[in-house]
Amino acid sequence: MEGIRTISCKLQVAPYQVAHLNATMKAFADACNFVADYGRKNKVSRQFALHKACYGEIRMRFGLSANLAVRAIARVAPRLAKTRTRNSVFKPTSVDYDARIFSFRESDWTVALTLLNSRERFGLDIGDWQRKTLKNQSPTSATVSKKGKDYSIDIQVKEPTPTPEKPSGILGVDLGIKSIATLSDGTSFGGATLNAYRLKRHKVRKSLQSKAHKGSPCTRKNARRTLKRLSGKERRYQKAVNHRISKRIVETARMNSQAIALENLKGIRDRTNKRLRRSQRGLHNAWAFYQLAEFIRYKAALAGVVVVSVDPRYTSQTCSSCRLFGQRRGKVFSCSNCGVVLDADLNGAKNIASVGAVVTRPEYSPRHIGRCGGRAVG
Repeated sequence: MEGIRTISCKLQVAPYQVAHLNATMKAFADACNFVADYGRKNKVSRQFALHKACYGEIRMRFGLSANLAVRAIARVAPRLAKTRTRNSVFKPTSVDYDARIFSFRESDWTVALTLLNSRERFGLDIGDWQRKTLKNQSPTSATVSKKGKDYSIDIQVKEPTPTPEKPSGILGVDLGIKSIATLSDGTSFGGATLNAYRLKRHKVRKSLQSKAHKGSPCTRKNARRTLKRLSGKERRYQKAVNHRISKRIVETARMNSQAIALENLKGIRDRTNKRLRRSQRGLHNAWAFYQLAEFIRYKAALAGVVVVSVDPRYTSQTCSSCRLFGQRRGKVFSCSNCGVVLDADLNGAKNIASVGAVVTRPEYSPRHIGRCGGRAVG
């Protein structure tokens, strides 16, 4: 089995190459927007149909090479297929590459990229970890991105993944806001520091946005420049936190020969926003639970750890001891049937582990959790 790992590298772009690379990004974005407009107008989202209708026009109108045109269509098709991303507008900040228009050379740590009217070679400004990971690799795809005046390239490499062994146990993971992740073994990763950091960044942005629309021209200019400089800082911090948490979770499961049970939280924002006050929605919508789950999955695949998704319904309402409905008040769960009182997130994590055991080790699994009129479900 093979897994895909993305290696982010800083791209060294010579002054004479900047204009060529920017022109390629603009043409690629224009081609994506052209395909998106066609798809929305004709209600088409399948890549084959978009290719058949738009490929020739893209080549003629935007001057892209054959494979750059194919990559533009491939980027747009999945966006058109989803309601939430159907009206996406593509900006000239990135380009997708495949094996025919991208190559990596280890001897001098450079990459060759096809641009609008030429093929240029760029150096990589990388450290020991990137060199070790890219050593003896033959990557076949990459994405070039631009932020401000800096350019980077995300190189996808294939890595062999060990065949997962049959686990001897299950580690349930309950994701939340106050506690980013709580494990069924009692380990908790608190979110107080991250939430305080988010609140601080929110106040800074709010203040700068206010100054960007008021005050003298110099004040507005400085505020906009600061906003641009700080853009993405919170996202990068949160990403680093999720990397550390996911690494700890996977290491715990690997050392104890456990599988990992994760909640399937697809559509949770749409569900929770309906019952949250407007002031609470920002904190919930900034919660990168999907990113954390994806980090856990790809790290688990590389470590040979099994990951299963479980239905999270009623896991926070059911007692992990007697399997009957209890009551949750804030961070405390109590059961009037067996008298147990424990941390609500820990109770949820134990229930998630029980449901996950149905998939991984049914012979050792407690009864499945479900709604059955106040009775335990057998």
